[in-house]
Amino acid sequence: MFCGHCGKQNPDNAKSCSGCGKQFDKTQFTRENTERIRLNNTQRIPKPDLTEKIVPAVPTSPKPKKRSLITIITGGILLLILILIVALFHFKPWIGSDNQNEFVKLGSEVIEDEQNKVMSANDWKIYDGNWSAGGYTFSCEFDDEEIKCTMRKDDEVLQSKAKLYSGEQSITVEFDKKEVEFIALNKGKLRIVIDGKQYDAMKTNSLPPESDNLYIDDNNSYMFYSASSGTKTQNDNIEIVDKSQMFWPLDKFAISTTDLDRLTKYEISIIKNEAFARHGYIFVNEQWQDFFEQFNWYEEDSSFTEDKFSKLERQNLDTIILYQREKGWI
Repeated sequence: MFCGHCGKQNPDNAKSCSGCGKQFDKTQFTRENTERIRLNNTQRIPKPDLTEKIVPAVPTSPKPKKRSLITIITGGILLLILILIVALFHFKPWIGSDNQNEFVKLGSEVIEDEQNKVMSANDWKIYDGNWSAGGYTFSCEFDDEEIKCTMRKDDEVLQSKAKLYSGEQSITVEFDKKEVEFIALNKGKLRIVIDGKQYDAMKTNSLPPESDNLYIDDNNSYMFYSASSGTKTQNDNIEIVDKSQMFWPLDKFAISTTDLDRLTKYEISIIKNEAFARHGYIFVNEQWQDFFEQFNWYEEDSSFTEDKFSKLERQNLDTIILYQREKGWI
């Protein structure tokens, strides 16, 4: 038999191992059992050497890919295009212009002046109308190489005329020892110099857009139109001296609430109905029909429609009707 401790073969009747001296118990060891024990003893796992240092593995990053030459060139071209676009946008006022331009800043607005601009009488026509500057309002008419202008501030009304000369970009007009200079700018803009101070004039529709009332009064065409005078009726009675006259040029000038404040309720009704009479409206109200039949300019027109009113006439009628409603008259 084989020793169960060391695996040495011993006689079957041996009581102890001749190899290791281990006492045998009563168990009978077979060749297979003792062989298994011997193999287990010879194939034991050795103890690890704790003195040897263990270095952990470090993951390595992949090598960066080299950029292709085409990609680098394409990126450079796109960057150059972007720089050129920004430069063109930033310096746009100085590029692509045949004329030298000067930029003058007044207040918060930058206005472009044309240098050596040649003006004719016809060029000044685009500045016809009403302008506001420096607390004043101006009604200007440029015609026949002459400017007719009215300057207003509060209740002060001043009028003057001046000659237009070809080639001049500015006009100086004297209003009762006060000099006012009108400077034409491009794109229909106007600069006005009052007492040496420059103002960028604003276009307005609150005043007569053409010639002023006193020029009309010179022709005796209208009975009521005056910027400074008040009512011309007494107790709703009106004396008609000239049957060719009208009352108010609603077809030519804008009417304001300031103008209406100077007139009576009856006069305002006459002016409103006169707008219809100018176009031949046949009145249903016999009182108004009889009233306008006195004038030689009134001609009945059965085809009358409100489409015959100009934009200015419709605006004036809206102003009058709103005023009458606020007063509680209609």
